[in-house]
Amino acid sequence: MGIFDKKRPSASKRTKSLFELAQEAQEQENQSVETNEITDEETVCAYRIAFDKSGEQGIFDSKVGGVPYVDLNNPDCVENGLCLLLQINLEKQPLGENLNCGMLQFFIGADITANCDFRVVYHSSIDYNITAEDVQKLGINCLFCNSAPLVDCASFSLEAIDDSTENSDGHKFFGYPFFCQDDVRELWENGKKYDALLLQLTTDLGENPVFKWGDSGTAHFFINSKRLSALDFSDVKFSWETY
Repeated sequence: MGIFDKKRPSASKRTKSLFELAQEAQEQENQSVETNEITDEETVCAYRIAFDKSGEQGIFDSKVGGVPYVDLNNPDCVENGLCLLLQINLEKQPLGENLNCGMLQFFIGADITANCDFRVVYHSSIDYNITAEDVQKLGINCLFCNSAPLVDCASFSLEAIDDSTENSDGHKFFGYPFFCQDDVRELWENGKKYDALLLQLTTDLGENPVFKWGDSGTAHFFINSKRLSALDFSDVKFSWETY
């Protein structure tokens, strides 16, 4: 069972961060004990995402959609045909003590109904001398098609929460995944190793939505907890589903 598999936590115990759980798992492995298991006595720290369409949406800001930050020394980090789904400036909005510098970005194909191409890019540092004009000269695609999940661009803020299986829906980093149907990792080869939810984006109901995944779906980015603890984003899985 992965550290984010569904089990009900107890509110009476201290919430542990993802990195604490990964460190405990590594210590257990060194002692030849089963790893990556969260017990009923533990809750998980997550970061709830709240969107603001009126907020700043420059290339250095945490946002969804628009012109991304690009390292001009490595412009190939953004593949042709991929659009910025979300980026977070970790210097301004850290995700705990380990993820507190650089930029983390999520790119997907302009039409997810045709394919599920994606890429996760981590910049360990940010060059604030780069301009939006520099990035635009690279010819990076910033426009999704009409069937894209991103309805509108927005900035966002974060709120640290104690996540539980009883309320796992919503936009967030880390925590317990919410599935419209079954856990998609059960269908993947070696799916159990992707035991940590990195990012979850759901469908916004009501007026002025930001995301709409099909009728009322949810998207997930999963990673191995040990790789996440090591800030290694080279092996991430992406999937989305709807009812």
